[in-house]
Amino acid sequence: MTLSGIYRRFVILPAIFLVIFAIIYSNIENRNYESEWLTKEAAIETDILVAVIYCASICLLSLTMYLNKINRVRSSNILSPLSWFLIPVGFMCVVMTKAINEYITVESSFESLIALIFNLPFTLGLIWGYIKFKRSLVST
Repeated sequence: MTLSGIYRRFVILPAIFLVIFAIIYSNIENRNYESEWLTKEAAIETDILVAVIYCASICLLSLTMYLNKINRVRSSNILSPLSWFLIPVGFMCVVMTKAINEYITVESSFESLIALIFNLPFTLGLIWGYIKFKRSLVST
């Protein structure tokens, strides 16, 4: 499997799934939304915009996996996983840390749960994609 195929299957596909999830969830969650500041439609659009920006950020940060096209990086047992995981997983760790800190100070598990839901598909996709990539190198 090529790097482009892995990127589409294990990074772009989870992003599309999560944006669809955010659209459905936001419509359900904000069904009876009332506020002085935002309309129901504006709240839904804001949720979807945040989901799209977050997913696009992870997709952009995951582009470092293409450093594995360089033979020196691809053959290294240290550089290869670092180029694959360091930046996107570091960003996800920052988001999870902020969500957990919010949970501790405000005692609301909602933000932590949403952060987990949005990070889990990307984390699993990156791990599974890396395994597929390494297996394809062994078979060729």
